[in-house]
Amino acid sequence: MLTGSKVWLRQITEAPITSCAVPPDNCTTAVRLPDGTAQDVVGILAKMKHLIRKTYCALVPEFLRIAVHEFIHKDKKVRLGDENPDKHFIAIRCFDRHMGMGAIILLTIKNLMYAKEMGYIPVVDLLNAESQYHDKTAFGKDNAWEYYFEQPCANNYQNISKSKNVVITTAGNGSSINFFKSRNFMLKLAYFEKDPDGIVTECKKYYRQYIKFNKEVKKRLDGDYEKILKDKGKILGVIGRGAEFALKKPKNHRVAPPPAVLLKKVKDVFVQEGFHYVFLATEDCDIYQLFKNEFKDRLLDIGQKRVSSADVEKHSWLADVNFGYGEREKYKLGLDYLSSLYLLSKCNGICGSVTCGAIVAYIMSDGYQYEYFFDLGIY
Repeated sequence: MLTGSKVWLRQITEAPITSCAVPPDNCTTAVRLPDGTAQDVVGILAKMKHLIRKTYCALVPEFLRIAVHEFIHKDKKVRLGDENPDKHFIAIRCFDRHMGMGAIILLTIKNLMYAKEMGYIPVVDLLNAESQYHDKTAFGKDNAWEYYFEQPCANNYQNISKSKNVVITTAGNGSSINFFKSRNFMLKLAYFEKDPDGIVTECKKYYRQYIKFNKEVKKRLDGDYEKILKDKGKILGVIGRGAEFALKKPKNHRVAPPPAVLLKKVKDVFVQEGFHYVFLATEDCDIYQLFKNEFKDRLLDIGQKRVSSADVEKHSWLADVNFGYGEREKYKLGLDYLSSLYLLSKCNGICGSVTCGAIVAYIMSDGYQYEYFFDLGIY
C-alpha cells in the first residue's frame, strides 16, 4: 500500500476549487447596450461567474468546498461497448484547462498510483479533456498528452473507446490511497530534503516507469541539453514565478518571492556554493532581464516565450495570455515548458519557490547537490 502518497498531491489538484482570479477581458462577441457602448458578452458572463465563485469561496468553509469538489470529480464507471470484457481501463483526464504541464504530470502520477491499486489499465485522456496545449479545433480530435508523451501502457483512447469496463477519473477519488486529507502536507519542505515517508521516492519510481517522452520530444530535450548545459560545469537551476503570482495571488498556491529577493538569494548561493552558471526557467520577461543584467554570459536559458506584467494583468491566468494562438504555437509552449523542467532536473542545484514545475523537476532529477525552496506561506 502506498501510504506515503496519501496526502502529498493535495495542493496540486486543489487550486481550481478555491481560485478566485479575475476573468479575462478579451473580446469575442459584442452587443450594443442602451448606452451605446460595446460590451463583451463572454466577458460579462465570466465576471458574473467570478463574482459567484469569489462569494462561494468566502462563505463556504474549506472542508465543504473539498467535499463538493470530490463529489463533482467522483470517478465515473461507464460502458462504452462490449469489447475487452475481462479488462478494466481507467481514462485519466485533467479537470481544468488552465492546468500547466507540471500539474498535469503530477495528476497523472497520482492517478497511475490509483490505477495500480485498483488493478486498472491506465490511459491518459487529453482527447476528451480540454487543456491549454491544444486549441479548440483540436479538442476531441487530438490527445494532447501524445503530443509529448507515450501512453503509460501502450493503449490509447481509441483502443478502449468500445470497451465494456472503463472508469473516467480526474482526481482518483474513491481510492484507499487518499491524497486529500491535509492541505499543508506538500508545503512542508522537509519532504523535499528528507522524504521521511518515501513520497518523493515513490513518485520518482512511477515517473521513471510510466512517464516516457515520445521520440520527437526526447530528441528536442536531448538537443537542448547538449546545446545549453553540457560541459558547463556546476549549474544552479532557478525557478522564477513573477507577474502571474504577484498580481493575481492565486489562492492556495505558494507565495513566490519578489524578484529582487530571489536574485539576492541566487547571488549569495552562486558565490558560496561555487556555481559556474545559472540556468533560469521563467515565463516572466522582467525576471529574465533582472537576472540577465546581473549574470550576463553566466545566465543560461532556453530562449522561451515570455510575457510582461501588462500581458498578465489582462487575464485570469498565465495560460490565458497564450490562448488564441495557433495549435502549433501551443504545442511549442508545452515543449518549452518541458525543456525547462528537463534542464532544471539536470542542474547541480535548484532554487526557487515550490511550484508544480519545481516538484516535477525534482522528481525527474537524480538528486541535487544544493536545494533551496522559499517558504513564504500561501496566498
